[in-house]
Amino acid sequence: MNRNTRTLRTLLVAATCVLGQALGQAETVEKLANEIRNAYSLGDAAKAVKLATDGIQKHPDNTTLLTLRGRIHEEENQPAKAEADYTSILKKEPNNSGLYHRRGVVRFFQLKFDDSLADFDKFIEMVPGQEPYHWQRGLVHYYAGKYKAGRKQFEVHQTVNTQDVENAVWHYLCVAKTDGVAEAEKHFIKITSDRRVPLKQIHALFAGKGTEQQVLDAIKAGDPGPGALARNQFYGHLYLGLYFESQGKEEKAAKYIALSAKGHESHGYMGQVARVHHEWLQQKAKRKPTKKKSK
Repeated sequence: MNRNTRTLRTLLVAATCVLGQALGQAETVEKLANEIRNAYSLGDAAKAVKLATDGIQKHPDNTTLLTLRGRIHEEENQPAKAEADYTSILKKEPNNSGLYHRRGVVRFFQLKFDDSLADFDKFIEMVPGQEPYHWQRGLVHYYAGKYKAGRKQFEVHQTVNTQDVENAVWHYLCVAKTDGVAEAEKHFIKITSDRRVPLKQIHALFAGKGTEQQVLDAIKAGDPGPGALARNQFYGHLYLGLYFESQGKEEKAAKYIALSAKGHESHGYMGQVARVHHEWLQQKAKRKPTKKKSK
């Protein structure tokens, strides 16, 4: 055996050992990931997080467990912890477009509007074909005070979601901020087939053809069961609050927004929007200067 042959064999043996170690580590991580998923599916979030945390310490360069822990934190309404995990992953995987979206979501849930928008913009930059579908980005535009950009986002979303009263309403809200409610009503998007209660009445209200009472009556029409009633009340209260906010009736708006924020956990993403809006209003109220009483 010549020297070159011995050297080649040594390198092949070393490479085989490294590959074997890598495969062994991958199998260990995947096994642990399955244990984490199983624990969480059985309702033991604490155990799932502990398993993930222990695994991350043993495999600090592997992002699978970090991703799992981040998603668990997100599902358990711990957005700050989820953000920290997603940030750690992005340092290792800066081209992970989906993670910019996820971090943008949990940043929005913490009222970090500018940071959330930066993440959503990065996601769209990396996956431009997703822009028409990204209504969440439109919401953050509104809260970040970028109303023209929000209007544009809701208009492009209309091309892929043509019968959504909520999209029409948020478009109205953005236009109202820049051009006033008369222009917002003039450019209000017509929706004819959104069957969710009481969104037909909400649409009529924003179009200037309905009333607050009609929305409240629709919520209870047909004697809905507890689940349906809670859903109807949520949407009715949220959009009544947003309507009165657009009309400059702050106290009435705050009352309805507060009602929509109660039990928000049961209403998915828009439930979080209600909570965020309620906390946003509270923050703004605290910053308002109090009027001094005259002597």
